[in-house]
Amino acid sequence: AGALGSDPVVRALITVVSLFRAPSHPYLWAQYLLSPFGGCQEADLASLRFDSNQIFPQLHTAAGDAVERRLRSALERVSRAFDLIGRATPADALLGVLDLMSAWELAASSSKPRVHLGNVMRLRACIASWGAAGMTLPAVMQQLSGLATEKTLSLEEMSLDSAAAQADESGNAVRVMNLHKAKGLQARVVLLSGYHQRKDPSP
Repeated sequence: AGALGSDPVVRALITVVSLFRAPSHPYLWAQYLLSPFGGCQEADLASLRFDSNQIFPQLHTAAGDAVERRLRSALERVSRAFDLIGRATPADALLGVLDLMSAWELAASSSKPRVHLGNVMRLRACIASWGAAGMTLPAVMQQLSGLATEKTLSLEEMSLDSAAAQADESGNAVRVMNLHKAKGLQARVVLLSGYHQRKDPSP
């Protein structure tokens, strides 16, 4: 479970972008609505009617007030996400969608907030580096899919010491990296995050 692709925020982001590219796909709509971004329940899906001639699913008039509020909110969020993806660069669009879908709040309220907040930070660093490389939306989707299937970088191999966040070694800056990346390097000051929580704080 150490791979970035195991994080529900990554999978939900992939679903939103996939849905933008195939907006009439009922299965993708179900994935989105049941994801952390959608925030709906499985029983809510019975209140929707899918029509291949329409981009957005239609609400049944018999839906209860609470169900209707959840579904309308989820549909409004993805509509705004579609607008972002359609008019912004791929990297800016994905970063905007993460903010729009409250990725930080979702991570902070998860069962493992420190892990998931770190995942969001790493995901944002990856997206920023893809943007700096001028990647197209299909290329970004391929990278995201690689994360989800664990064919690219695992958490142990990733850090904010990426192309988007790496500082020049000769510059006056704070460099953030994992122990693997720091091996063999020297620094005047080193801060170890979370070290005090170890049960065996031996050097």
